[in-house]
Amino acid sequence: MLSLLKRINYPLLVGGILVLIMAFAYFFPHAITDKNPNVEESAKYIEVRQEGEWVETFATRPFPPNRENIMGSDEAGRDIFSRIVYGTRNTLRVALLVVLLRILVAMPLGIIAGMGVKSVSMFINMFNTFFTTIPKLLIAFVILNINYFRNLEMDRAIVAFAVVLTIVGWSKLASMIEDQTALIMEEDFIEGEVAIGKNPLQIGVQNLLPHLIPHVVSFLFIEIGMVLFLLAQLSVLTVFIGPRRMPLAEAFQGNFEMAFEPEWGSMLARAPEVIRLYHDRMWLTLFPALAFFFGVTAFNLTGEGLRIEFQKRNSQIVSFIRKGFFLASPKIYWMQLKNLKQYWRPVVGKTLTVILILGYFSYPAEASQYSFNIQRAKAHLEELTDEKYEGRLVGFEGGKKSGDYIIETLKSYDLEPWEGSYTQEFSTLDESGGLYERLIVEKAYIEVYHGETSETFQINEDFIIPAIGKGVMDPIEEEVNEEGWLEYHGKTITYHQDHNSVMITDEQQHFPLIDIEDHGDIHSQLYVSGQSSVFAHSVTHNFPTESEPRGIPYNLGILNTNLYDQELLDTYSLNRTLIIPFEGLRQSLDRADVEMSFFMKPPKLPSHPGRNITAILPGKNWEEEGATELIIIGAPYDGAYTGGREGFSPAITATPAATNLEIARVLSAMDEPLEKTVMFIFWDGQYSLYPFRIRGSFQYTASQRTFQQADFPYNYIDVGYTGKENVDQLEINIMHGQKRSDNSYLMRTSLTQRLQELGIDYRMFDASQRWARGSTSHALYAMNMNSQFSLGFGSNYYSYINHVDAHREAINFEYMENMGQIIVDSITMNSHLRALQN
Repeated sequence: MLSLLKRINYPLLVGGILVLIMAFAYFFPHAITDKNPNVEESAKYIEVRQEGEWVETFATRPFPPNRENIMGSDEAGRDIFSRIVYGTRNTLRVALLVVLLRILVAMPLGIIAGMGVKSVSMFINMFNTFFTTIPKLLIAFVILNINYFRNLEMDRAIVAFAVVLTIVGWSKLASMIEDQTALIMEEDFIEGEVAIGKNPLQIGVQNLLPHLIPHVVSFLFIEIGMVLFLLAQLSVLTVFIGPRRMPLAEAFQGNFEMAFEPEWGSMLARAPEVIRLYHDRMWLTLFPALAFFFGVTAFNLTGEGLRIEFQKRNSQIVSFIRKGFFLASPKIYWMQLKNLKQYWRPVVGKTLTVILILGYFSYPAEASQYSFNIQRAKAHLEELTDEKYEGRLVGFEGGKKSGDYIIETLKSYDLEPWEGSYTQEFSTLDESGGLYERLIVEKAYIEVYHGETSETFQINEDFIIPAIGKGVMDPIEEEVNEEGWLEYHGKTITYHQDHNSVMITDEQQHFPLIDIEDHGDIHSQLYVSGQSSVFAHSVTHNFPTESEPRGIPYNLGILNTNLYDQELLDTYSLNRTLIIPFEGLRQSLDRADVEMSFFMKPPKLPSHPGRNITAILPGKNWEEEGATELIIIGAPYDGAYTGGREGFSPAITATPAATNLEIARVLSAMDEPLEKTVMFIFWDGQYSLYPFRIRGSFQYTASQRTFQQADFPYNYIDVGYTGKENVDQLEINIMHGQKRSDNSYLMRTSLTQRLQELGIDYRMFDASQRWARGSTSHALYAMNMNSQFSLGFGSNYYSYINHVDAHREAINFEYMENMGQIIVDSITMNSHLRALQN
């Protein structure tokens, strides 16, 4: 018995068990913990152990270890145990990829150098010397601390970390392989192989590799442990894998960054500060440090155990490797194939093995159960961009007609109204300021006087009007002529940021020429130009006079920019009227004190209320009282008035509605109903600048028209705008709602897996990340407040402004098809999204 115990390879036994535990956590984290690693819990009652008894107490995050959170929580209230378990995959993916890349570089170079090629040996020694002089930890820290690497999402961050850590560490592994190769080359049997005439390649493959592979396998396990230790060191220096975010205001007591994705290094990043300042919160770093200790120990023991096993006198490993090389040799296979009658068994076995391997790697992804038809979506897009809809402007006849088209289409799919109505109406008047958001200016012109001559310039041909002053809605009598035109006469005056640099000495009306060429996009231009009601900008452009040194306001200004040809604006009701001149008018006004007159017919006002459109696809749970869970799919359908530009149709603003209509058709045509009920919402007024109360999503959530969210839990999917031709990556924004679902992390991982299966290039954002873009639409933020989990698909480039290159020909229809298909697949194939939670 004692001799048996002595023969046990304890390092291999213990290390193997630990590696198996890590492998189980890698592949089956949900079997170890049912907690969502990303759920942030706020203050709550917890049970902690005091003097041997469980005592209930009220605690705020971070929670100490308790009955529910056995390792406590981090500063954001996320369960540390579940983050360690789920973080095993991300951390080991980096370590394994680093070692794989290192061996691919180090193995051939080390073997060649060990076989006596001096130039390769010098190359390896040069790298070794460099990374000995300058520690690889320092180099890795400097490189990986660049913002580019800090802002990469998890999948790309893993590859980036692997490449950097491979560069700084491959030479040491190559040197070890070189030394081991040199030792093998000194063996007597190598001289015998040379004597019988084998060339270096044959010696390397047939004799060297079988003896070298056992040592390399041992090196690899030890190398994984070394990489994990390097990741732990980097994390203490606040360098960790994956995107980072600033914690929520109520979740921290300092200015630091934390990771969204679970990963061991990010959990250890706060170690120096916690040890220095928060002695009563040691669990924050103790358990992540133990995870690294566990991993390093597991792989080091396994590597050492394998080395011991391979060096035993009775070890058969070299013989097994030689036999494996013999069986896998293409030359032997060809010889056996030529003598098929004699060797048919090994030929059949090898052939089937190759077919199975090739089939595994070439097996296509699971086909979509239901296909998103891009041609049908294009047909909806063609209809919604028809001239009769006039850009689908909220509150106008065209907007009403486009809504009617959507309603009739939903009816044709046999989708049910909610509580007897497909619509929720709301006022297009801002109740707080009495302003209409959208206006249509059909007739306006400018006359510029040059002595006894004058030039006339027409709206949409020579200038556009992005903003209309409040005075236009209620003009004074002197501003309206006999034909009903609003008239403004005066001189232009060059504006400077320093108000005191301009002094008006006469009583004539003045029009400021606000020169902000090359200042950026129209948002910035409106901001600088003093449209303070939009952006809460404190600067107002008043002009001092001798009698009013504090300045008098103007009611019409000219935004002198060369960017007018890049963007097209709606007309908004703001504080002042603003004109953007085209090139001819710009040249005519390109000097101070130019006399001009501005004539405009009163703008057309909205004649219809805004309308959100809703329809229901009942699921199996629809009739079960108190058990209804919803999947809500929302898309904006309103657009912008084209301003009379011939041949221009801002089709990109119609892509969300066209996509959502096709999604509705696909899901309504399913043979079997889904477990959950699906609600389709088409938002009106989303294509909005000011004020937010005119947005349909605000009206919807403010009135709680559909349901009390506490009784009807839901996941929200937002269909955004389709990217332009040069946008390759499908953008996805993720938001965890206040009513969080425990399986939302699994929803996300299933989504990313499906994106990879379909070969869709994507970029995923988290709303909490400091570098994330804005939401796909305002509805995503509004609906997320009471959702369990929200997903926003698509681009945000057109949430306010229409670009002139947003016509139908510039739309990226592949992007649109990918977006529609992944939404359909998520609802029909993502078990964590479609399954009931109660």
